[in-house]
Amino acid sequence: MDRMNFVPGPQAKEQIFNAQGHMFFSRQTAVDFADEFIMNAPGGCGGAHLPLLYQTMLACLNEGDQVGIWFGLRDPDPAAGQEEYPSGELVGHSWALVKTTDGRERHLWEVGRRTPAAAEAHAARAFNAYREAMARFHTQEVPEPIPVDVNAADLPEEFNGKPVISRALSPSNLYYASDRMWYFVDLTSPCDLGSPAILSRPMRSFDALALSALMTLAQGRPPLVFGISNTTDTLGKVPAGYVRASYEADATIGSAEGKPLLVL
Repeated sequence: MDRMNFVPGPQAKEQIFNAQGHMFFSRQTAVDFADEFIMNAPGGCGGAHLPLLYQTMLACLNEGDQVGIWFGLRDPDPAAGQEEYPSGELVGHSWALVKTTDGRERHLWEVGRRTPAAAEAHAARAFNAYREAMARFHTQEVPEPIPVDVNAADLPEEFNGKPVISRALSPSNLYYASDRMWYFVDLTSPCDLGSPAILSRPMRSFDALALSALMTLAQGRPPLVFGISNTTDTLGKVPAGYVRASYEADATIGSAEGKPLLVL
């Protein structure tokens, strides 16, 4: 996978802070992202469904339609029943809406610290795809994939009546970990555990927010999104395993012992 040498840094966090909790885009962004992330997916449009996904993304927004994405944080308010989490994750939500030219509005996805995490099977599948991409980038032999239980619980489709997306896009991860995480979006169907993931290029959190909204419009359901956070001893290496996290800066996570954090 090209760009596996992309390293997150201050610019990724600066983009999030400069947005001041709101970003929006229209049809031209859908065209640009289809060209950048779908047409140029690893292997081009090698996945059988990618040409169709490319065309669908080109058509998912009409002229005048607009997608808005909001994200915000605040300290827990005990008076409102908001307890402090041991992980240190703050209260807040990220959510995406599409507003069409006729004034209709649709909720695409939402995530907060109480959003249920994806099943471990999705984390294993994400890790397999990431490790394979790393191995191919370094021209090393691809390790045997770790087992994925295809009968495991699926991604929760809704929470509090809103479509669910990965905890990697929660505000605490965006604001406090976006300068340390590689973001990936799975370009396959989010409900098909039996097929290998086809990962987007590694991207900054800002791009992952936009691509996730567009993938939801194109597929009718939020995609699988995850973040990888390496330490100095795991940077640039094909990992043997991973440590699962919902919040990358989780104060309760001890030493990962040479394993990157997978945030999902």
